[in-house]
Amino acid sequence: MNIAAAIAGIFAAIGGFFVPKHNAIVALPETAMVYTTAAPLPALPAEPTSTAAAISELPEIAPGLLPKVTLALSKPKPAARKPAPAPAKIAATVTAPTPLPLPAHITAQWILDNTTFSFKTRFDGTYALVFATKSGGVNVATWDLTNQTIGGVNGVPQFNFSFTCNPPPTMPPFNSPDMSPAFAVRTTYGCDLSLAATGGSDRRAVVKHFDFTTSAGPLVISHPSSMNTVLQNDKNVGYIVFNNENSEPVTITSITFDAAYTALGVIDTPLVVRFLDPATDAIIVDQHLENMPKDPADQWSAGQTGITIPMNFTVPGNTEKALPVNVIGVHHLSITGVNPMVRIAVTNVGTTSGVKTIFQSPVLEWTCVVPVGAFDPNSTSDAFATGQACR
Repeated sequence: MNIAAAIAGIFAAIGGFFVPKHNAIVALPETAMVYTTAAPLPALPAEPTSTAAAISELPEIAPGLLPKVTLALSKPKPAARKPAPAPAKIAATVTAPTPLPLPAHITAQWILDNTTFSFKTRFDGTYALVFATKSGGVNVATWDLTNQTIGGVNGVPQFNFSFTCNPPPTMPPFNSPDMSPAFAVRTTYGCDLSLAATGGSDRRAVVKHFDFTTSAGPLVISHPSSMNTVLQNDKNVGYIVFNNENSEPVTITSITFDAAYTALGVIDTPLVVRFLDPATDAIIVDQHLENMPKDPADQWSAGQTGITIPMNFTVPGNTEKALPVNVIGVHHLSITGVNPMVRIAVTNVGTTSGVKTIFQSPVLEWTCVVPVGAFDPNSTSDAFATGQACR
């Protein structure tokens, strides 16, 4: 018996045991499966047989008899990320404010004895008083004549405040942009300041008197109180007013202004702003405007800022003097909905004395309204009736 035949016989016996045929029970002979261990099995003769031939001789295994093996495949777990370290906390360093060098007991008398005053120029060229209380060279309180109380902060007790002056300052109207009492230029005043503590056992009023004289005033520049502002063809006349409140004369050496126009014909004719001597009507300087840059947002407009021209115009001390300004070469365009306009606004002046200058809207503007439709003698509200129509 060769090896292949022996293996085939064994598988046939096993297959017959596990696969019943017609429900018959087959009993294997006991002697066929019993071997003694006393003596070794006889060696089988080696017969060279090819692997393919050996496999082809293996019995067929019935379907369904092999065990099913299920492999559970699991995805590898991602490595756990370590949390980012929390940013280090930086302890904030708080520096305590340096205490003010105040005395242990502050009285009304101490406040008045350690208070000085200065002048502040108001918008109209007059003066206002400003008070500063200092201790050890450090400012501990600032106040003026509009205050009804002072102190109450920075370790300074609160005091009620009142004053009287002779002559009295001018009290501004309720709608003034500056409610400080106005002291005229070059005038001597005597004032009494009164302080009374709002708390504590001693609430007596303490009064201190002082005299002062206001200094010379500034140079106030403004527009005239009245002028014809309806734009006319060819020539328009206006004035810049210089009020020299100083006792010394002031010479204007240059004028800086902004200029603009809308809906004017400047292709064939020049547009000139002319400054004249008020005494002789002689031309001081001419400045051409027709070549000013066009406004990219408005095809009908042009303008320029910071135009500076030389000037030689003297204003005597304590005198108000008007500088004539003419706009020549105006030819307005009739464009419905676009009103012709010329504007000259003084923004700065140069002087020989360096006097303080105050600008109170020194703007000259001329404009007119392009009428819609024909003249209606019965209308009371159109441009012709109001006198604003371009003519």
